[in-house]
Amino acid sequence: MPSIEDQRRAVVEEARRWIGTPFKHAGRIKGVGADCNGFLAGVYHATGMCEFIEFQHYPRDWFLHSHDDRYLNPIMDRCVEVITHDAGDIVLFRQGKLNEEGFAPWSHGGIIVEWPLIIHARWKSFVEYDDATKYPLNTMPDRRFASPKAWHP
Repeated sequence: MPSIEDQRRAVVEEARRWIGTPFKHAGRIKGVGADCNGFLAGVYHATGMCEFIEFQHYPRDWFLHSHDDRYLNPIMDRCVEVITHDAGDIVLFRQGKLNEEGFAPWSHGGIIVEWPLIIHARWKSFVEYDDATKYPLNTMPDRRFASPKAWHP
């Protein structure tokens, strides 16, 4: 069985192979089209870190009209929240409609290469590298980090 470090490297290497994949709502096919949800699911499935995830339909702009954590729940079912941000981990961002406490839903995510460098599917763009401390990601300052359950005893 590969070490956790080897698995982390495999996740980052697979994420790099998705660079340039066009943004496509609800897509998850490397080189063809993916959104941030499909990108995460595709990378972790390709590296054996999770089973194929069947998503329910979600409108392109659901996070602008809802406080629902429909993005967060499938991820956290397979991951644990961590306070570190290591290569291969997931970073989650809040964006969208604010709830009564002033928080937007968790609605965007990417894979950490080496913090703050991440790979994510940028809306209306491509899967690409980005610095999580620079615009536009720095306008979503609430961050949460998650790591596959397999990497934790």
